[in-house]
Amino acid sequence: TTPAAPATELQRLRVDAEETVRAAVPDAVVLRPAAIYGPGRGVHTMIRAGRYRLAGDGSNVVSRIHVDDLASIVSAAIDGEVAGAWPVADDHPATAAEVTAFVCDLLDLPPPARVALDEVHETMRFTRRVDGRAIRERLGVALRYPSYREGIPAAIRQEAAGRAAS
Repeated sequence: TTPAAPATELQRLRVDAEETVRAAVPDAVVLRPAAIYGPGRGVHTMIRAGRYRLAGDGSNVVSRIHVDDLASIVSAAIDGEVAGAWPVADDHPATAAEVTAFVCDLLDLPPPARVALDEVHETMRFTRRVDGRAIRERLGVALRYPSYREGIPAAIRQEAAGRAAS
């Protein structure tokens, strides 16, 4: 129910794209996924590859969604009777520092470097907490991975079994 309040050029472009779609197709459904992770993608892959840097003190809160849960919601939305713009996220927004510590512990890796906010992509600088319950309740979708604590270990197991994002 919170109106979009884009603060950066990238955010403005996304909102403009949504408005264009909704103007052309008034009963369209627009899904706004939180940070998408899963096999072959996400903070665990960047930490493992040595490419992840923690922005600032890591206190920014980020919502996430496992790619399999996102696919379930997309599928239900295609077949469902919904319109409008909806945030899509799991049930456990967490700080970047919390998730980083979880992943490093899980993978037995040292923590990544902390860098100034302006040294990371803008999507990693800010709090991006959203509540994704409304669309799931409306569509009757239950999350397979209600938080990163279930989803990241599952993604790592799927990677080990040979299923990676394409």
